[in-house]
Parts: sequence; C-alpha cells; structure tokens
Amino acid sequence: MGWRLFATGVAVVCLSGVAVTPAQARQGQVHAAPGAEVVPGQYIVMLKPQQGTAATAVVDKHGGKIGRVFRHALNGFTLTATEEQAKRLAADPRVDRVEADAVVRDESTQTTPPWNLDRVDQRTTVLDDNYTYQDGAGVGVTAYVMDTGVRTAHAEFEGRASVGYDAIKDGWNGEDCSTSGHGTHVAGTIGGATYGVAKKVKLVSVRVLSCENTGSVSQIIDGVDWLTANATRPAVVNMSLGGGRSVAEETAVKNSINSGLTYVVAAGNDNKDACTASPAALPEAITVGASNPVDERAREWTDPPSTVVNGSNWGKCLDLFAPGESIKSAHNATNTATVVLRGTSMATPHVTGAVALLLSQSPNLTPAQVTSTILGRSTVGVLKAKDLGTDSPNKLLYTGVPAPAVCAFSDDTRQPIPDQGTLTRTADVTTCARKVADTARVRVRAEHPFRGDLSVTLIAPNGAERVLRQANGDDAATNLDETYQLTGMSSMDANGKWTLVVRDNFGFDEGALLGWTLTLAEPAVAQPVVTSAVYPADGQAHGGVGVAGSFTFKAGSSVPVAKYSYRLDGEAQPREVTATNSEATVSITPATGGSRTLTVRAVNGVGEPSDAVEHLFIVATSPPPAAPAVSSWDYPADGRPNGGVGLPGVFTFKPGGAETVTQYSYQLDGDAQPTVVSAGGEVSVGVTPGTAGQRTLTVRAVNGGVQSTPTTHTFTVGAAGDVVDGAAVSIDGTAVTASIPADKSVRVRFTGTAGDKVGIGVPTNAVSTFVKLWVLDPAGRSLSFDRNGGPAYTPVRGGRSIALPTLPSTGQYSIILDPDGTGAGDAGVQVSRNSAATTDTSATGSTYSTTRSGQFLDLSFDGEQDTWYDVGLTDKSSSLLLSVDAIDPAGARIGATQVPYPAGRFRTSAAGRYRVIVGNYFGEATAAAKVWLSKEVAAGDITTAGAGKAVTLTRPGQHARLRFDGTAGQRLGVGYTDVTPANTVTTSVVGPDGAVATPTTSSREASIPALKATGSHDLLVHLGTATGSLTAWLAADVLAGPIAVGGATKQVSVSRAGQHARVTFDGVAGQRVNLGLNGAADQFVRLVKPDGAAVNYGDVLSTADSVSYGPLPTTGTYEVEVSSATNTSATTTLTLSAPADAGTITPGGAAAVVSVTRSGQDGQVSFAGVSGDRLRLTFSGSTFALKSFLLTVSKPDGSKLVDRVYRTDQSPYDLPQLPAGGTYLVTVDPSSAGTGSISVGLALVP
Repeated sequence: MGWRLFATGVAVVCLSGVAVTPAQARQGQVHAAPGAEVVPGQYIVMLKPQQGTAATAVVDKHGGKIGRVFRHALNGFTLTATEEQAKRLAADPRVDRVEADAVVRDESTQTTPPWNLDRVDQRTTVLDDNYTYQDGAGVGVTAYVMDTGVRTAHAEFEGRASVGYDAIKDGWNGEDCSTSGHGTHVAGTIGGATYGVAKKVKLVSVRVLSCENTGSVSQIIDGVDWLTANATRPAVVNMSLGGGRSVAEETAVKNSINSGLTYVVAAGNDNKDACTASPAALPEAITVGASNPVDERAREWTDPPSTVVNGSNWGKCLDLFAPGESIKSAHNATNTATVVLRGTSMATPHVTGAVALLLSQSPNLTPAQVTSTILGRSTVGVLKAKDLGTDSPNKLLYTGVPAPAVCAFSDDTRQPIPDQGTLTRTADVTTCARKVADTARVRVRAEHPFRGDLSVTLIAPNGAERVLRQANGDDAATNLDETYQLTGMSSMDANGKWTLVVRDNFGFDEGALLGWTLTLAEPAVAQPVVTSAVYPADGQAHGGVGVAGSFTFKAGSSVPVAKYSYRLDGEAQPREVTATNSEATVSITPATGGSRTLTVRAVNGVGEPSDAVEHLFIVATSPPPAAPAVSSWDYPADGRPNGGVGLPGVFTFKPGGAETVTQYSYQLDGDAQPTVVSAGGEVSVGVTPGTAGQRTLTVRAVNGGVQSTPTTHTFTVGAAGDVVDGAAVSIDGTAVTASIPADKSVRVRFTGTAGDKVGIGVPTNAVSTFVKLWVLDPAGRSLSFDRNGGPAYTPVRGGRSIALPTLPSTGQYSIILDPDGTGAGDAGVQVSRNSAATTDTSATGSTYSTTRSGQFLDLSFDGEQDTWYDVGLTDKSSSLLLSVDAIDPAGARIGATQVPYPAGRFRTSAAGRYRVIVGNYFGEATAAAKVWLSKEVAAGDITTAGAGKAVTLTRPGQHARLRFDGTAGQRLGVGYTDVTPANTVTTSVVGPDGAVATPTTSSREASIPALKATGSHDLLVHLGTATGSLTAWLAADVLAGPIAVGGATKQVSVSRAGQHARVTFDGVAGQRVNLGLNGAADQFVRLVKPDGAAVNYGDVLSTADSVSYGPLPTTGTYEVEVSSATNTSATTTLTLSAPADAGTITPGGAAAVVSVTRSGQDGQVSFAGVSGDRLRLTFSGSTFALKSFLLTVSKPDGSKLVDRVYRTDQSPYDLPQLPAGGTYLVTVDPSSAGTGSISVGLALVP
C-alpha cells in the first residue's frame, strides 16, 4: 500500500492444541491496494459482529498464528500465515475481511527557518511578528501523537509529555529513537513551549513506528485500538502518516472517532488526489494539506539525487490547509535540539494544536462539532487558486483568539459638568452581539456640592431615552455614586451607541463626572462538562433498565454557574439542580434501554443558559453478567505465601451465572489500566506479580460492554524470606533431595549453557500436597512451554518429568519448588540432558529408552507447511504414561502437552525443523518404547447417505481424517465394519470452531454428542498401536420420540452401520427402571443421562433380553440409545417398566409372590437384615417360561451382596453373612425378558 509518514525525506519501511482443516476448504479474497508493498506472510483479519471471541477458533481451523488482537477500534487480529491459509480463512463465515498487511514509509529534509505560528493566528498573508493564543493554551486536553515516538524529556515539553503505548514492543517504550526525530517534531508543533500551537496541552506518545522508521498497518490499528480503550478525554489524535486505501485501517479510525476521539490526519505528499489514501479519505477525520509561506499549496519538492517532484495532496477529501513548509520544531537528538522539516506531516499538528485549543474551551464538543468549528473559523479564499488542486477547499487554518463577548463599557475619565450646563458621553459598543439583559445596569459616579442639582438620562442606540435621575432640590447631599437598573430593554440589541447625559439644573456651583460603567449583559456561561461513571459516553452499553447512575455537571469555564437544567431524551420539561461551587450531581434511572441522550445547560446567576451539551450513552438491554468465579492453583486465595516475585501464575475465570459473557476485565492492584481478554466461557490468563506480600486481582465479567460487579481474588506472594536455598544439581548428575518446610518454597540451582536441551525430573516425592515447579533463566525470567509462563505440577507424593525450552543463555538457572497450602516434605530433583535423534514419516519407530528422571527423547524432523502429523507409541508397558510435546521452529510448543494413549496429533503451520519431545510423565527413571511419526490420512468426505468410507492406516498411531457437514443440534453416529485387525477403533470429532468432542464408543460404534455448531466437521479415527484398515459409516440417528415407564411399547429400527435409535423418558432421582428388548439379535443399548453423559459403557443383548437401571442419579429426561452390535439393519421393540414390587418378606414368614407382567420387567421383594445374619432365600411355583432367572441382592447402601447370579431351578440360595443392618432388596430378572411369577421366601440358615 505504500504507507508513509507524510514528511518528506527519511525512508521508512513497514514490517510489521487441536485444530481442524477441512479436506476441501473454500477460498476467499485477500485484499490489497493496487501496487501495495505488502508484508510477506502478514495479514489483518476483520471478524464479523458478534464474533469477537472467534479468533482462536478461526485460526485453529485454517492455520496460521495470531499476533495482535484488536477489541476496541476493530473487531479482529493480525495473522501470520501462508497465502493459502489466509485465503481459506477469508472464506470462513465468521470473517468479514482479510487484508494483506502493508509497508509504511516516512520522508523529511531540512530547509529554512520557521514562520508558521505567525501565519495561523491572523487572516492576512502579511505577518505581524506575533502569535496570539488563548489563555488556556490547551490546558486540560490530551494530544496523542501516533508516530515514531516522542523524546519526552525535551525542554520544549516542560514535563507535559509522557508515553501511553508502544505497538513496536522493542524496549524503547514509546520514546523517539528514529534518526528523523519525526514524532518529536510533530509533538513540538502541537504543544511545544516555543514552537507549539497549544502550549499547555498534555502530549502522549503512541508509538507505531520503530527506530528504523518501520511499521505496518497492523501496528497502526494496534495503536488506534489502544487509544479507543484508554484515551483520556477530551482528546485529539494526530496521525501524520497514511498510504494506500485500507478498509481495516479506516474502519478502526472511524470506530475510534465514534467513541469520541477527534482524529487529525495528513493528506499525503504524493501530489495527487488525497481520496486515494487512508486515512486521508475518511470523511469523519480532519484531513490536512500543506501550504507554503506565500499562501500556495506546498509543492515542487525534490530530494536529490531523486528527480521526482512531490507536493501536498489535494482534492475534495481535504478539509483545509495549514503551514507545512519550512517548519521548525523539536528534534530528538538532544533535549534542546531543533530541526526544520516539510510535508503534510508538519501541517497536520498545527490543526491538532488548534483542536486542543478549542477543546480546552469547550471540552464536550463531539468530533463532528470540533470539525465544524475548526472549518467554520478557517480563513476562506486566501490561498492562491492556481495549482490549489481540483476540488480542493480554499480554507487555511485560523487559530486567532476570538474577540471576547465584552458586554460592559467603562469610562473613568474625569469630565467637568458645567454650572447649569450639560455633559454628554457616548459609548460605542461593538463586541456584545446579544440582547440587553434584564440585569443590565449603569453606574454613575460624580462629585458635586449639592447633588440634588443633577439629573441623569441614558439614550439607547434606537433613540429611546431612559431618565435615570431627576433633579431634586431637597437632596442636599454631596457627590453621586448610584447604580441604575435598565429593566424592560431586553428587546434591544446591546451593540450600538449609548449616550449618557448629565445636566446641572441649578446655578452657583459646579461638579464633575468621575466615571460611568454600562453593563448590558452578564458574562456568557460556557457549555458544561458532563461525566458519569455508570453511563459514560463511550459508545458501549452500560448499566441497565432500572439501574441508577450518577451524572456530574461542572462549569466549562471560569464563569460561575448557579444551576443546571437537564432533560433525558424527549421529556416534556427540563429538570433543574442548584449548583454548589458551580458543580452539581444528579441521579437518573433509565426506564428503557438502548441509546439515550441527556441534554444539559449551565445557567448563570441571572438565568441565562449556555448552549446545550448532549451526553450520549447506551443503556444495556440485558442485565449485567454475574460476577465471575476466579481461581488459581498457583496463587490461591488461602492467606499463605505462594510463588514469588517474577514467578508467573495462571488464573482461571469462569462465568458466575447463566448470563452470556464475551470478555473478562482484570486488574492487579494499582495497574494503570485493566487488561481485557475475549472469552465466551472459561479462560486462563498469566499474571506475574512484581512485588511480594498481599496482592488483589480484581476481575469483572463483560457482555457487550456491560460489566459485572467485581470479584476480588486476594493472594499472598512469597517474599525473599519465604524461599529456602537447597543443594545445587548438575546436568546429568545425581539427583538431590530438596527438603521443603511448611509455608516455604525451595530453590535448587544448576548451571546451563546456551543451546542446551534438558528436562527436569522429580523421581521421588514425599510432599503431602501437589508441588508447583518453576524454572527461571539467569535473567530471572520464567522458562516454560506454557503460554502463560506458569509452573508445572507434581501429583501428591508423585513424580514428574518436565520438558523445557532450549536454554536461552549461559549461567545459573533456578528451580523453584512450592508445595500447595501447608504441604511439606522431601522431593528429589534431577536435571537430565535430552537424547537427540531424527526421524521422518517413513522411518521405523524411534527407540525411546531412559535411565534418568527428566530424560527426554528429542526427535527432530522436517515438517511441511500446513500438515497434520500423528504420533504413535508402541512397545511400552501398559502402566507407563508418556508425555509428548510438539515444538515449532521458533521453539514454541504447539498446543498443550499431550499424554497420548496411545496416539496423539499436531499440526505444522509452516515448513521448517520441528521437534517431538517424549518423556515419562510421572518421572520414572527407566522406560522403553517406540515412537512413530506419521502424516495424517486425509480420507475425503463422508456423508450420512453415502457408502462407507474405506481407510488404510499403515503406521501405529496414524489417524484418518474424514470431513462432513453438520448442523447444530444434529445427532449422528459412526459405525465401523471390516476392521482389520480386530482392534477397538478410537474416534473423535472436531467442530467448525476447533472444539474437540469425544463420542461415547464401544468397539465398533460411536455415539457423537449433539453437534454444537453448523459447518464443516472432521471425524478422526485411529487403531491405536495397530496398523490395518476399516470402513467408516456416518449415520443420522433415528429420533423415535418418548416412551413412558409402564406405558406402551415402542418399536425402533436402524438401517445403517453406526445408526442409533433414540427414545426418551422422564426419570426421577433414585428411581429404578427396567428395559425389555425383543427383536434383532446382537442389540447394543446404552442409557444416557440428562447431561449427555452415558450411565455406563453399554450392553450387548440377545434377541429377547432386558437390562436394569437404577437407582437413577438425577431427575430429568433420559435417553436410550439402541443400535446393532454387528452394524447391520435391525428392528427392536422396547418396553420400559418399573420393577414389580411384591412387598416384604421375613425369616420364617410367608413367601411373597413376585409377578412379572411386562417384557423385561424385574420383580423385587425386600427384607430387614441384621448385621451378622445368615439367611436363605427360597423359591417355588415358578411360571417363567424358561424357569431360569438372574438373582441380585442389594445391600442397604445400594452396593451388591449378590450380583446377577444365574439360577436355573428353584432350589434355595444361601446368602453371604449380612455385613450391615438395614433394608436389603432382592431382584428377580426372568431370562429372555420373560413374564410369569415365582414365590420368594426367607429363612434362617440352619
């Protein structure tokens, strides 16, 4: 896009787990401006509305790596990816637009001395060698400088400059390290003490370009995003940069303007139409062209040896011109250095300074009102039309001080009053463009030995006379000093000639007029400043219907305010509140949601109102979310010292209720600004405490800008005295024992060399709680593959092996072991060097053999771009649990640590050298296995109507990936036929958002949980340690409706492998139910709880059979899944019953007749048992067709005393000695879902 900072001369180049890729992905358009100089492999992604939390899911699905995430000015993020990945991502329905990131350039040269400030404060070309500015000079306003940074210590800034944000993140922290000093020069023109337009404005650096003058569109958007969330209003933003059109950048700036920030942007230096550049083409911004000292459009710039002639851009997208040639201002070489530069970069800060002057006087002006005022005050028609450029506005910036509204006239010149004569004095009022106020008055002071001689008359501009004093011979006092009210003149204009006539009506004495003061109107009161913490005017929804909010009104100037009038939306009458010291606070409770307008006027002491201020705010239409749940294993709120200074901890946030959550905001103690993380549910963040002692993390859940009440998580960070030094350990040396006292942590040190690849082992552990383990490099930074830098964990009294990133430097490393809570005890610590090897997808499995705790097999291989790889583990003992970490070429872990049993998978985003690190998860010293690397088989599409899909897996652990289109809520099943060898098939499903669902499986079928989203899904299958082949079938389940306990039977049919018939019933916690099945052979049945989890693995039943369930764990709607165990078509009749209860029996008492009348029904009787009893069950009179039955006896606690003993006759059955007293339940289940009756009795064993 040819991005530039618009000062000519200095060149700037701008650089700026489990996932799913569909087998045949659609491609979308990646946008780039014509001729753009794109940054290879870097893109800006704009998400659609309501998709703010989709960034991770989108990238996991299509590939690439997320960089910056934008949440305020733009709903999107930066992406590092291949062009193919970017095109796929552009076609995702959650994505609005993808732009190629583009290069930014800046240019500047030295020329002649300055003249600019003298020009902008006057209307004519001829300079008067003065720069006159308002007394406020920008005080109370913040100007944000988006540039190369600012030398904040420069003398020009008088301590008013500071750093706000640095999008470059190279350690310069917003300071100007560029050779051009571009940002410092711009800041000096905005607000320097000598060279600045607004000499008291606060200046804040928002650095978007590096020391080499490099940056990118994405970095500019990052700065705009920060400003939108964090700028202190009233504020103005200076963007002396721009380039080819970028929708993403223009959208970000527009959204930021809508939040209340005024943006002033450079038109560009390409001597062409500014409408071809961004953000110059943005109508909402103030776009500035450059003029020269003779009031022409600045042009004919050349920078030898180049012969290219440039000049200020022109056209209808410009708003006005400002001086941009030979501009002297601050430079970043020293704290007193200056430089002379040219360009629209230099013109722009003049307007930014003018905006600061305006906002200092009227802080509540909206960006649109600011633009209108600046353009309305500009000098029109003074620029030479020749070469001004087609459609360019002939407007030049004017910052001159507006003439004050002087509505009082005083004349203190002593004038004699002739004896028996008349004195006339005239005041020509020209600066009070108002009507005469009801409080108008005139004060007359005269000396006279007998003041009763004097009469006083005032003649208005329209000739009307007002007699103020009549001569009075009875008034013998000396001298006159009286004020006369001028009521009833409010229809007259104040401007004009007012004449005072004083007459001496009697002789023999003389006097003199000492002075007179004519006050025609009171000082005008300024627009008020309106603020609200509950309902800020930030374009976001806050509070809610019925939620009261306080609004504070303050004076907009030094003129006192007596009261304020305010009106919410279309209220019939405004309300009033009396001001105290010109300030007032009111409480307003909105009765409706959505956009609301509070109109406020300040009123002075004589009832004159100011112009209105509109405070626009949005009332949330939904209630705020509940306060979130906050927890941390690393820094629990247990009042005990945990971790330490510089040790990162992971904190988990969860919704506190059922309300929707889109973000969390969290802030540690006195952090200047909260951090916002987008998340729709649970999220984990890393927080690194910088000081020891008690710390408080304040967390709020957010939905659409509406915040919850805060949750505070108070924890204690261990101090230096809470760390005990243990013995040193050496790489590949013997293990050392770390003895950890209660409420302490232990530091174990080892010396490492840059480039070493080692692991940490905990072979022995007697600590009574789990242990947190951090590793710190020689600089004290956490060394961890965890994205939050958090610790690893050992189980209670268990070992652990922990893989580490490549050691970054040579020096002393620290291992910190910190038991949870009051844990204490000894733990062994060992540091072992990795065993290095290479592999590929055709090599025989690599041998994994360890002799030390913490020893890892470190396999490297050449990975291809955008490829899924699988890891299989064979030849290991069944009890050995191995960990697998996949590491990308940059040394970052791909996803989380995997513990495959026995196969895992990961995806490479770009071609390069990758590593697979394998170790003993529980820290055992010795182990052996083989590790197999495979490319995943992309097996194509599978549908619920088509034939099964045959796949062949040639390496252990290899997965086949089958794509299908699914709909949210859809119920599907998978069946497997022709499985060779006869291993159990492992299944998982990856949704469009990258979320992994694990189906409930048996050896040849899988029941997929209800799909969460509509879109492309992946079905993943593997054979564990085996190789072989299978045919996979996808089936839509048959939803057969409800069945009632004790009600009619229900016939269900399945017609495809993997298809399930589903029936539902309402169950009650504690209830027992029986299910009878009559029909197909080899029926597979499974009961599913209301939460979607299976009650058990499932049962394979014969042609006529039954299964008993209970007691049910919870109340709700249960689901019965029925399928064919042989993956063939089948029809089955279901009968759902409650057990037939025959009452109670007693030892030696009468037998009870258990009568079963429904297929699959059980019969039951109960008896009261005494601990130690030896009892016998007796049976007689069976009418069961097959005479056989299954006998179960349940103990009082529900566990089984006798579990489904098969009985083929009616002989007595001696029970084991009763283990406890209470009620025992005897269940009789007739074979083959039979019906009939049998008598059951109870006797003592002889």
